[in-house]
Amino acid sequence: MLTVLVVEDEENILKLVRATFTGNDTKLLMATTYEEFCDLLPGLSSSMVAFLDEDFSGGSGAQAAAVLRSSFPRAKLVSISARERERLPWNPDAFLQKPFSPAQVLATVKGLLLG
Repeated sequence: MLTVLVVEDEENILKLVRATFTGNDTKLLMATTYEEFCDLLPGLSSSMVAFLDEDFSGGSGAQAAAVLRSSFPRAKLVSISARERERLPWNPDAFLQKPFSPAQVLATVKGLLLG
């Protein structure tokens, strides 16, 4: 079973991702703050795709990525941001620029898992 982690504070993005993975064979975990993200760490595994917003309450995508890379080096990390990829302070495995569609989310996950 694939674990999908979403760290995002925009409700519309959370709803989109929730709807995208509902009914699929995935364990979906969501956090809206850095504290919630840290609370989820014990339940995570290396077979994970994490969608990380660049700016959320108490933290950043770069901070969350550093924690995940050290604890789960095989996890695939996706930055979700309104910024352009070239302006990110870290190097994600994939990038989704807001706004994005469910099809883009699924294509990103498929590309990461097959690539």
